[in-house]
Amino acid sequence: MVDFALTLEPDVSLMCTIKQYTRLSADGTINQTSYFPLKNCPAPVFIETKTASGNLDTSSVQLGVWIAAWHASLRSIMTRGGVQEQIITVPLIQVLEGSWTVMYAVDAGDSVKILYSGQVIIGSSDSSMGMYQLQAALNAIVKWMEGPFRTWITRVLTTALQQG
Repeated sequence: MVDFALTLEPDVSLMCTIKQYTRLSADGTINQTSYFPLKNCPAPVFIETKTASGNLDTSSVQLGVWIAAWHASLRSIMTRGGVQEQIITVPLIQVLEGSWTVMYAVDAGDSVKILYSGQVIIGSSDSSMGMYQLQAALNAIVKWMEGPFRTWITRVLTTALQQG
């Protein structure tokens, strides 16, 4: 399990689509977990935090397992709908002490590739400037979630319902 997930708050139309889908699905969720708060909210961004004594490798493994499960869940939805395309690339966030970095999970067909692991610092909770940078980065991620990701997940779920 990861520490946090950023979820897309579905509008009325998307929520109706999600509820229709989850009523028909065996596990009753659109995510890789049956954890109640995530069952009906698409969660494309995951955050793993570690303290100074925390191990960055452990964080990477946790994010890797979580995103692999998310990809498997989405692949199942897409297969049900006959969708033959790559899963949308999503950001993953690691926090070590006060430093926030982003990497990207890319669908490579039979695997998930992680790009820029630990290389892209998006902010820091150690300074005012770092907090402003983090706020700007998170605002950009939210804008992506509310735009391209919402469009993509709506199409995937709608197609799955039409084919199911």
